[in-house]
Amino acid sequence: MTYKNLGNVGANSVLYEIRVELYRDCGIGNPIFDDPIIGIGIYHEDTHGLFTTIDMPMVGLPQIIPNRAANPCVSAPTNICYEKAVYVQTVTLPKTGVGYRVTWARCCRNSTIVNIENPGDVGIGLEAFIPPAGLINNSPVFPSLPPTYICMGELFEYDHSAIDVDGDELKYSLTNPKQGGTPDIPKPLPTSFYLPYPSVIWQNPYNLNNIMGGSPMLNINATTGLFQVKPTALGQFVMSVKVEEFRNGIKIDEITRDLQINVIDCPVNFPPSTVIDANPNIGLGDTLRFYAGELNCFTFSTTDINGGNIAADEVAVSAIGDIFGGGTIAQPYATFTATNAYSPINTTMCWQPNCSVSAAGSFTIRSQDNNNCPGPNIDNKVFYYQILPGRATPPQVRCVSVMGENQIQVTWQNPPVAKLGGFNAYILERNSGNGWQNIATLTDSLTNTFTDSNVSNTDSVSYCYRLSTAKICPTYFVGEPGIGVCSILVTAVQVSEVQALITWSPPYTGWSNPMYQVFAYQNGTEDMIGTTQNTSFLYTGCTFSGNFRIMTVAPNNFCVTYSAYSNNVDLVDQVPKPVDICRATVMPLDRGNEVQWNKYTSDDLKYYRLFRAKKGSNDFIKIFESNNPSDTVFRDTTVNVDAASYCYYTETADLCNNIHKSPVHCVVNIQGTEADYFIQLKWNPYTGWTPPPSRIELWRTLDGIPIDLIAAYDPSLTSFEEVAEDVNLPKYCYKIKAIRDLSEGCSETWSNEFCIIFAPTAFYPNAFTPNRDGINDVFAPVGAFQQSFDLYIYDRWGRLAHHTQSIGGAWDGTKDGVPAPEGVYTYRVVITGYDGSASQRVGTVTLIR
Repeated sequence: MTYKNLGNVGANSVLYEIRVELYRDCGIGNPIFDDPIIGIGIYHEDTHGLFTTIDMPMVGLPQIIPNRAANPCVSAPTNICYEKAVYVQTVTLPKTGVGYRVTWARCCRNSTIVNIENPGDVGIGLEAFIPPAGLINNSPVFPSLPPTYICMGELFEYDHSAIDVDGDELKYSLTNPKQGGTPDIPKPLPTSFYLPYPSVIWQNPYNLNNIMGGSPMLNINATTGLFQVKPTALGQFVMSVKVEEFRNGIKIDEITRDLQINVIDCPVNFPPSTVIDANPNIGLGDTLRFYAGELNCFTFSTTDINGGNIAADEVAVSAIGDIFGGGTIAQPYATFTATNAYSPINTTMCWQPNCSVSAAGSFTIRSQDNNNCPGPNIDNKVFYYQILPGRATPPQVRCVSVMGENQIQVTWQNPPVAKLGGFNAYILERNSGNGWQNIATLTDSLTNTFTDSNVSNTDSVSYCYRLSTAKICPTYFVGEPGIGVCSILVTAVQVSEVQALITWSPPYTGWSNPMYQVFAYQNGTEDMIGTTQNTSFLYTGCTFSGNFRIMTVAPNNFCVTYSAYSNNVDLVDQVPKPVDICRATVMPLDRGNEVQWNKYTSDDLKYYRLFRAKKGSNDFIKIFESNNPSDTVFRDTTVNVDAASYCYYTETADLCNNIHKSPVHCVVNIQGTEADYFIQLKWNPYTGWTPPPSRIELWRTLDGIPIDLIAAYDPSLTSFEEVAEDVNLPKYCYKIKAIRDLSEGCSETWSNEFCIIFAPTAFYPNAFTPNRDGINDVFAPVGAFQQSFDLYIYDRWGRLAHHTQSIGGAWDGTKDGVPAPEGVYTYRVVITGYDGSASQRVGTVTLIR
């Protein structure tokens, strides 16, 4: 259903011609057309009330439409035949501000349709909208019909575009077909109120997104009206195409076309294929870039290769689109070397668009084989184009310097005049996070600075700028922009009581290792506090309240860029927490001294240092340094703890170089002497604790492990004496333990281990009487502190009479259990001591009975 505006009738009415084109299967038994008239209803769009009904007579007689196939090699099925009838009538409609709705309905559809439910009981409903008064409009019309049938398994493409004499913008889409009328009321009369026709009910699995299956499924290009499908099932399918009409961006009309597509089984013929050859001016998605005023050429390659026994076809290649003429695009038009040849085929398109042409659009390269068997195929390859205003070099922004809270100065590097290509202006764009916006058109191509006073919050918003080259032709056409450069945004975060971490965003990542200067501002004075190539800086200020900003210099033109000031930071130096030694002690097995100190609890530690000297000396040396607060223990393994007492103190510095020295702690060192088994011990007291140790303990040790507490003393005691009475002890070893009264941690410390090892001794009798009277019955050398003992007895002929290795072992005067005869015998004794010494003695002993 379409309409034409035939002009005004008087001052308040418009004459319209309404046209309905109906198609039906003309096989035997199919319904005939309504003759001679059909009735339509016209409704007010605002109230939906019926305005009038009109009778529309048939124009002429119904006409048989010749079968037209997508594959001319296939004979038309005998059950496919189309017949067309046209009904036309004029009607005068009063002018209104809302328009009219025109409707017509009729039952029924073909019962052989496969994609809707109960097709033989479902009618068809058509509607058209006539826009309000003030819009002189004619509806779009479809100039052609699709082929009578298409082939399963072959890609079918059809240009379903409409023509609009008013030049309005048209958009295409697939929509649900409408049903109207029933078998009981095949020709429903218009009702008193407009009721929209309901949509057909799709037969599962079909729906609006899957009208007839296929791969690809049926789809339509919203801009060109080209629809395509590659059917995968046989049958008759109903569909509906909607075309919407827009004027100045506002929708004013829409019409629909209800179609039936017949899919049959056909021989296979692969379609030709067209691709574009490589070209540096091809962008994303086969978008061709054309530059205004420049001749740009592109080459396309078309091939046609068929499967089976079907030879490659001769192919006709042509181009379709407004840029080739016949549309609204101004001359000069693009040229295309259309050809008809066997593949492979190379074709060339050239265009030198003027600058009044729309900046973007599309065109189609159409390739159609002319093989009549099994049938022609068409490949419509859509390409997109973009028109750029020539290829002038864009100016490159160099510096974006914040001049105040509401002002930024932009400086750039102008391209050489020879590279402007006729461009005579600059477009300056700004982006504050919401996309690029044009903020200035600069007609002086020699200027290289601009002050932007239309900004705010420069301390919290980064503003980016870029430039494009433009020319007037006759309006501004803008080239591709240069790279954006942004204002530096600075943030300061306090990371300790006297430190702030300053970070900033680089203005332009393309600069090669820019150097940044960091400035601190307080009390009306600004000072440079450092330089860096990083984008962060750690500042230490023992007393500071102020802000920071960054300065850098562009590497090419040396313009200066300043950031805005950062947020305010307050740094206040506090008295450093003391770090004192809690104890110094000799490690087990005398493997060095271990020093422990309390942890530094502030966040401004610069270093710990530990110093050492021998007791009695002031020559302290640094033996350890760390800036990790978790380091609270050091093991000094380079000292001889048995030789001397060592003293330690810590030095702690904060970031403001406040230094604290701890009291000196000296470990206990124990020494001793012995004479005739009389032992004398001396040690130095432990120093450094406040209050001092509450007591000391003397421990006897074995291999470094305390085993017996000998005594506990007042801490002022520094000596001890005892007699070595237990001759069976391998050695006499001692340790001192200093103790202070604390409930936890660092409450005790140990000295080194001091040991006295006595040399072995022995007394040798010169006679014995083994008569069992209990007096001098055995020969037994008497000794002490012996680790091993070897006794050999020989008779006067040198024969071995007795041998024992038991310490304190004796000879009872027998040999092999038999009393030995009286006489003089020789003995040899080998003794080793715990001190490592070894001795041997040879003598004689007299056996008396």
